[in-house]
Amino acid sequence: HFSGVPQLVPDEQGGTRIVYTFPELAATAASGEAEPIDDAPDGPLAEALVPFSLADPVQRVGAGLLGTANLVAVIYLGVLLRAVRLEGGASALAGGPYAMLGTLYPFLRTLLPFLTGYALLFVLAPIVRNVVRGRANRAREKRNALRES
Repeated sequence: HFSGVPQLVPDEQGGTRIVYTFPELAATAASGEAEPIDDAPDGPLAEALVPFSLADPVQRVGAGLLGTANLVAVIYLGVLLRAVRLEGGASALAGGPYAMLGTLYPFLRTLLPFLTGYALLFVLAPIVRNVVRGRANRAREKRNALRES
C-alpha cells in the first residue's frame, strides 16, 4: 500500500534489523520543495479546554430537572415511610392517609436506601465532574499561557 522496500541494516549489537524504506516519500522530501500549509497555527499550539457537556442547553436543563425531581420524590417517599413507622406500621396502612402504600410498604422500605443513593449520585456526579474539569482546565490555561510567553 505504501510501497515500502525492506532492507537489512546492521544494528549496534552486531546483528541485523529489517528496516522499511519508502522511496516515494524520500524523493518527495529530498526535492526540497515544501508545500505551504494554509491552516498552520501562527503561534504555539494550545491545549483545548474541556467543556462541561456536549449536550445542548435544553438537554442539560432537562437532566437537572430530572435529578431534582428524583431527589424530591425520594425525600417524599422517605417522609411517608417514616410517618407510617411512627404511627404504628400495619395499623397505619390499614386505613387513613397511608393506605395507598398498602402491601408495598416492606418493599419500598427495603428499596429506599438504593433509591436515595441513586438520587444523590445523580445529583452529585455532575457537580464533582465539574469541579475536577474546572481544575484540569485551569491547569491547561496555565500551560497555554506558559507556551505563549
